[in-house]
Amino acid sequence: MKHLICGVGVVGKATGTYLEANSEEVWYYDKNDFRLKNIKNCIDSLISLLVESFDILWICAPETAVEDILKKVPKLFKLEKIIVVRSTTIPGTLEKLETKYKITNLVHNPEFLRESNAIEDTFNPDRIVVGASKKALTTSIFDIYKSIKCAKYRVSLTESELIKQISNAWLATQISFWNEIKELCDSFSINSQTTANIVTKDKRISKYGSIMTGKAFGGHCLPKDLEHLIECFENQNLNSYVLHMVRNKNDMLRSKE
Repeated sequence: MKHLICGVGVVGKATGTYLEANSEEVWYYDKNDFRLKNIKNCIDSLISLLVESFDILWICAPETAVEDILKKVPKLFKLEKIIVVRSTTIPGTLEKLETKYKITNLVHNPEFLRESNAIEDTFNPDRIVVGASKKALTTSIFDIYKSIKCAKYRVSLTESELIKQISNAWLATQISFWNEIKELCDSFSINSQTTANIVTKDKRISKYGSIMTGKAFGGHCLPKDLEHLIECFENQNLNSYVLHMVRNKNDMLRSKE
C-alpha cells in the first residue's frame, strides 16, 4: 500500500521507519521543510487531489493541528481511504470531528513511545491500541502490524484517546509520588534510593519514576497530557483530586529549580 505520513517529528519518523521495514511505500509531508531534509519521498502540499493517490493517511502532527489537516483533505472522507490519527487528542475529539465532517474512515492509533527510543519502541511495543467505529478499519490496521507480536486491542475512538491520556498521567503520578518519598527519606537522613530499590522489588510496584533525582517531570508529553486529563474530568463535571495533587507537586518542584 501507499502511505502518506503527515508530521515528520519523532512519531512520524518512527511510524515511517516501521512501514518501510515492512516493504510499504511511504511518503512524507511536513509544513516545516527542515524536517523533510534528507527524506527522498516527500510532497510539498496537502492538495486533496494529490492526497487521494494514497491508501492511508497517517496524521502524526501535534493534536492542535489535526482538524486543520482534515480540513485540507475533505475528498478522502467519501473515498475508501483510511485516516489514522497518532496524535494525542483529548478524549472525545475524534468522535466530534467524525460527526462534524461526516468522516467514516477515521482511526486512532496512539503511540506509546519514549522520545529517546522511538524506533525500538515502535518495533517492540507493549501493546497496540486501535480505536475506530468500524471493525473493518481496525482489522486493516492490525494487518499492518502483523509482524509485531504483542497484545492488540480494538476499542472505540474515545477509549483509545483516553487510554493514551491515562497512560501518561499515570507515569506523571509515579514521578510525583517518588519525589514525595524522597523528601520523606531525606527528612530521616536515610538513603532514598536504597529505600526505593527495595520497595520496587515487589512485582506489583513499577520502578518507573523511582530513580531518586528529586526533579520535576518536564518535556512535552507528560505535563501536557496530565493537564488535558484534568480538563477532561472538569468537562465531565468531575473532580480529580489525585491528578491535581500530582500537578501541584510538580509545579512546586519546578519553582525550586
